[in-house]
Amino acid sequence: MLVARTAFSAGGGKSKGDAPQIRLEGTRVKFIAGSTVTINSSASRDTNSTLKGLDATIGAISPVEASFEKDQSTGLSYSSVAVPEEFPRGSVMVFATWMDELPTDLDELCAKGAKEAFAELGMVELNVVLYRADGEERDASELRFRFHSCRAGH
Repeated sequence: MLVARTAFSAGGGKSKGDAPQIRLEGTRVKFIAGSTVTINSSASRDTNSTLKGLDATIGAISPVEASFEKDQSTGLSYSSVAVPEEFPRGSVMVFATWMDELPTDLDELCAKGAKEAFAELGMVELNVVLYRADGEERDASELRFRFHSCRAGH
């Protein structure tokens, strides 16, 4: 999992902004690394032939501990990650995630019968199955009619 605070404009201080606490159901989380970019000067360093970007320093973010808890109302476990108070624009954190309760043979189970199911599909059909986004699926199916009807109050 990657948590990023984009930097489309200058300023904003060093706070985390309005970053919420992150909750991952049934998932364990371990901090891998985190960095932040500090712009030292916004003066251009570019030449006629080379883009050099801004004068900046990369700094490390201290490890973030994720808690692993059990929801008392549902009995289900979850991890909770709090974005540090100091998480300025241009910061990223990377976490490893895993789910303890998944069957060890899940990959084999998911792949079972895949060759047979896709054997007769051409390149166009494979592209649709593998890469079609939600909006494309809605445009190509009845879902767009249901969606528009619901919004129109019909």
